[in-house]
Amino acid sequence: MKKIILILLASLAMSFTVMADGTGWPAEKSFYCGLKGGLDAPLNTDGSDVFFTGGLFAGYNFNGILSLQMELNYFGVYVSYDIQVFSPSYSRPIEDTITNYIQIPLLLKASYLKSKQYSPYVDFGPVFDSIFAISSNLGNLPLTYTYMSLGGIIGLGIDFPYEGGNALEVEVRADQSIVNNSGITTLPIFLFITIGYIF
Repeated sequence: MKKIILILLASLAMSFTVMADGTGWPAEKSFYCGLKGGLDAPLNTDGSDVFFTGGLFAGYNFNGILSLQMELNYFGVYVSYDIQVFSPSYSRPIEDTITNYIQIPLLLKASYLKSKQYSPYVDFGPVFDSIFAISSNLGNLPLTYTYMSLGGIIGLGIDFPYEGGNALEVEVRADQSIVNNSGITTLPIFLFITIGYIF
């Protein structure tokens, strides 16, 4: 355990040393923006599957190590529910249901071990999630459901810088809901794997 702590401290010290000479991204830019896309999946929901996520982000780099980043993302959750919906004429299971979310995180991004070839980072902060549409196989029965939640995000990623301050990034992150407006006791945890491009 002591060795791990010493390695982490040494890594942080090295990141400050490397950052001092301004190598790599994002030291070359104060403001930046980008696009991302990838896959998402809920970790604690039965009957769920992998779906698509994508979004936009913009940020301000304070000193090459710390950045403040805001995002506007879409992600879907693909679920087959093991329940029946009853109407006067028939009953039918809800299958192949896609729940569409808007996600708005505000993240603090901390880079370390920066170099001209790569820049690992960790980001974390609050997130707002909201369902804006539900699509299912029940085409003639409209589904209306209002869900909003506040939670937290933590992620790990790597930036691969190009000349001029642009970069390719790869990230894995988790979104944990903490409070919601629907009285749901099992709060969802979403996993995201994305690839982005920073301008």
